[in-house]
Amino acid sequence: MLIREDIHDDVLAKAKDPAYLSSLSDNELKKFWQDTNELRYFFGLMEQTSKELANSCYGGFGTASLRYFNQAVAEDITAEGRHACQYMETVSRGYFKKIWPTDTEWHNELRTKFPDIMRDVTPLSIFKDDVIVYCDTDSNYLTFDLIFESLGLNPKTVPTKLATDFIVYFMQKKLDPIYDTVLTNMIAKRNGKSTMKFELESVGGFGIFAAKKKYVYAKLWHNGKYIADQKGLNSTGIELAQNSTPMIARKAIKTFINKIFAQKGAISSREFFSMCNALKTKIATVEPALFSKNTRINKYEKYVVSHEEKIELRSRCPFTVRGAANYNHLIWKSGLQAKYPYLKNGSRAKTYYDISGKPFSFPNDSEFPHEIAPEMSIDIQLEKLIFNPVKRLISGGMIDGDISKLGSDKVTQGFGSMFKKH
Repeated sequence: MLIREDIHDDVLAKAKDPAYLSSLSDNELKKFWQDTNELRYFFGLMEQTSKELANSCYGGFGTASLRYFNQAVAEDITAEGRHACQYMETVSRGYFKKIWPTDTEWHNELRTKFPDIMRDVTPLSIFKDDVIVYCDTDSNYLTFDLIFESLGLNPKTVPTKLATDFIVYFMQKKLDPIYDTVLTNMIAKRNGKSTMKFELESVGGFGIFAAKKKYVYAKLWHNGKYIADQKGLNSTGIELAQNSTPMIARKAIKTFINKIFAQKGAISSREFFSMCNALKTKIATVEPALFSKNTRINKYEKYVVSHEEKIELRSRCPFTVRGAANYNHLIWKSGLQAKYPYLKNGSRAKTYYDISGKPFSFPNDSEFPHEIAPEMSIDIQLEKLIFNPVKRLISGGMIDGDISKLGSDKVTQGFGSMFKKH
């Protein structure tokens, strides 16, 4: 049975009314909690169902093999979402550049709520950078550093919890209602009813936005909860978020990033490389299967001419296929075909580099082939699975200097020399 919208609004209003909640008996409060929980579950289910239905409709219009394929409609759907998101960018910029400096009533409310932040300062109207630092398919990422600077504050010195509370209050009480009004008016001009919500989802601390769909930031607040003490990271498109990266490598990358973020990017080269060396000692005791990249073998027949008497490969052969050919060759040469399955197109495998620098793959659904497996190169695996991803993220100066040039430093070792025995 569908629940009417007015029931939802009525329950939501009661849930936000302290006077109403305090008037309930223990049993009534328990019943009200159960009812609101059921509503939350129902509307959450409706939200996901609506999203899947809308995505399916888009897929139906955008897939050439389906009956209702219409590229113009598919393009219009994506363009509409893009337009709404870009429009919210314009609204955010417009508020902070034109309204924020003279929004006296709002300033007074913020001074009452956050006297340690607002004080008696009149916000500056000159912003040296853009308040929008990144845009995704359906999201905008705003920086409040500029807002704090406009108040004469150093963003790095504002206590994390206080800054988070300020941002949440600012977004929910000021910007979210503006977004809702703008979207409602935009759709109303076309005689429609807006169902779009552009509202605060999360607040992050230090972050790195390397490219489109490639970012990581420390989560401070998410969906109504302050979670900074959990040291969570929100990441997309980097090794930390990729299933192909082994769990031990993901945890190591997370440790590096949390350390850098916790020290607000001021981690020293000495400390960074000390962590690197400690990690190498730890990884030396790990089984190869736990420190290999999760892969899938594709186009084996295209690149492998032979793997029996000798390995013959065509040019530009992917490293996963080279690793699979190496494995298949050793299986054939050792006569272990009955014990270990050959790798072929579609096979799921794990791949690592051996001490000679060659890739070696093996099936991830069978036991590790100890009889034929070459020794893993811990140095190369560390470089490719952990150090290179971290280097890419912090190349903008998150540690002292350019780490690619640290080999000449008298105190720290560069990546090229840190593995040498001394």
